[in-house]
Amino acid sequence: MTPKRSEKEKKQRRQQKRERLRKRSKRKKRRIIMFERKWESQFHRSNRPFATERRPNETYTNKNKITPGEQKFTVMSYNVLAQDLIENHRGLYPTQDPEDLKWENRKKKLIGEIKTQNPDILAMQEVQQSHIPLFYNDLEKIGYKGVFKRRTENNTDGVAVYYKTDVFDLVFWTSVEYYQPGIEYLNRPNVGLIVRLKLRQGNGELFLANTHLLYNPKRWKVRLAQTQILLTELHRIIKMAKTSSPALLLMGDLNSRPGSPVVRFLESGFVRVYDQLLPLSLGILNNCTHLGESKLYNSDYTFHQKTNEQPNCRASPSFVKKFDQCPGEALHKNAMLEAGVLSHNFNFSSVYNLTEDEKYGTATTHHDKWVTVDYMFYSNLRLLSRLRLPTVDECKNFVQPMPNRISPSDHFPLLATFSML
Repeated sequence: MTPKRSEKEKKQRRQQKRERLRKRSKRKKRRIIMFERKWESQFHRSNRPFATERRPNETYTNKNKITPGEQKFTVMSYNVLAQDLIENHRGLYPTQDPEDLKWENRKKKLIGEIKTQNPDILAMQEVQQSHIPLFYNDLEKIGYKGVFKRRTENNTDGVAVYYKTDVFDLVFWTSVEYYQPGIEYLNRPNVGLIVRLKLRQGNGELFLANTHLLYNPKRWKVRLAQTQILLTELHRIIKMAKTSSPALLLMGDLNSRPGSPVVRFLESGFVRVYDQLLPLSLGILNNCTHLGESKLYNSDYTFHQKTNEQPNCRASPSFVKKFDQCPGEALHKNAMLEAGVLSHNFNFSSVYNLTEDEKYGTATTHHDKWVTVDYMFYSNLRLLSRLRLPTVDECKNFVQPMPNRISPSDHFPLLATFSML
């Protein structure tokens, strides 16, 4: 029988436990400080931000050597965190230094990250519209041009795609609005962009889709419906271009974790859904194609300034009106598709490994825990290298809450280098 401890012994044991916890916390804090000093010293020496020094390129040289005549290009996808979202949701950043949340400080680090990585294509999410004349147009000074689409309703941020004018010509671009009146799973203001770019050297072309899907963790069917809309529109654009085996990129903040219906759908090409996400009156089939000239409400309501300056880049209306009735042909075609299954034939591969394992799985941001929600998918391209993402375990041990004095956003950027097949 265990002897009963006196109050003095109990108090002493509690003090010992507190001391052990204090020392453990101190050791962890020391590791973080030493780690940050290491990378911060490199940051000051080379004027490069944390993410660059922290994450070397992983190269696939064994099987993906570039051959003579191929032209490689680098693509970055980055949720840059709109300042209005910080101001409107301060409660999400309770432990961050207020100085690290100021736009004046963050924008210097953001532009430094972009200059250091020097991507040929830059796809961004949470771009604040009011910052475009003051900040993002500065990218034109270093050789970029871009297009932008604001989220609908009264939102002040959106998505943008910038490209280097000495590497690519803009052939075409259009926006995609996911909001459709009266449709249960299309009642949110999220948007996407689709651009068609042509390499200035050679005849290579690629189609790129950039999007930011709904955040609400419980509304995965909304995100899946938004993905179906984006892929259907991408199919329409490719069909209009009369291009066989097109080079494709799809990227952005999908607010979906590995293994979620959205990610499984993009990666595998199909997903089983027991609800009919979209009414047949839209003319959108379960294989992410559309019938005839069916068009979605208001998707051509966008910013056309840059496009109108270049006649060859005029944005085509992106699904702007619905069928009054679903034609019998649409009903017949959809009936021939497997009931309850969404599919597509884009044959996407993910640039990054899709796992949530803490030791080997990577993270792009912190929600309730360190997770991956940002993705880059490709098809008919050769992946040459990618910028390493930190593992979940590394984030838990070494990364302070973001934004911080080194990382200007609450997301890590994705970066990959490709060549045309």
